[in-house]
Amino acid sequence: MNTDRTKTLPAAPSRTWNKKPIVPFTLCFLWLAWSTTFVISDKSHYHSPWPIVLLLVLCIVLAILSIDPKTAFGEIEHVQIDSPPFVERIRKHYQSQGDQLAALGFDNLFYFGEAVSIFRVFLGLPAIIFVHMWLDKVPMTFYKGSKILSGNPVYGSKDNVAYAHPNSFGITFHTAFRDHTILLTRDHEDNSRYPPSVVVHAQRTGLVESWNQHKESIKTFESEANPVDRQNGFQFYSEVVRKEAPLG
Repeated sequence: MNTDRTKTLPAAPSRTWNKKPIVPFTLCFLWLAWSTTFVISDKSHYHSPWPIVLLLVLCIVLAILSIDPKTAFGEIEHVQIDSPPFVERIRKHYQSQGDQLAALGFDNLFYFGEAVSIFRVFLGLPAIIFVHMWLDKVPMTFYKGSKILSGNPVYGSKDNVAYAHPNSFGITFHTAFRDHTILLTRDHEDNSRYPPSVVVHAQRTGLVESWNQHKESIKTFESEANPVDRQNGFQFYSEVVRKEAPLG
């Protein structure tokens, strides 16, 4: 596959998210160590192994929760997808959303992919996400032999003021301004924390209503001193996605 590519470095970890499990995880681990030592040393009585097994499962769950998502996924590579078979899979999967965006005046610009090392599945959280994506039939393939690549189409408005892309959750509109502010409008709920420069409107609504809200928000932010950055290439979109990545 001949592709253009750029790499996205993870943002700073979210400290408020990953500190909470540390205390119960530590207590759980100490309890597990003590229980295992007790069973091994006390040979005069039979002790059921199930409490220890359940405790081990709990420790694993808490360990997964204690890993920040940015750390768990590591470096994410952005790929401009041009493999015809994979492009066709992506196009068919998002055909309905693509038709709706075309009716709103959007043109298909390119196909965008995110590649993550397959070895990250051993950290637990990526494995859960990949299984969820697989159940949702999100287009995925192997990339460079050691990465999992997921893809989606990216659309652009005819006046180049907004990108739009569908995924398994819904559709997101993106607009970048010259002062580096980024405006996101989603037609689905999103409780993620974002950098201060990213303004997010996310609520469960129809696509037309979401697009109209996005256009009104553009009018609020845009000025002669701070116009919309109307670049519409893959490299620019990749950089926008990097800047708007949730904090955790």
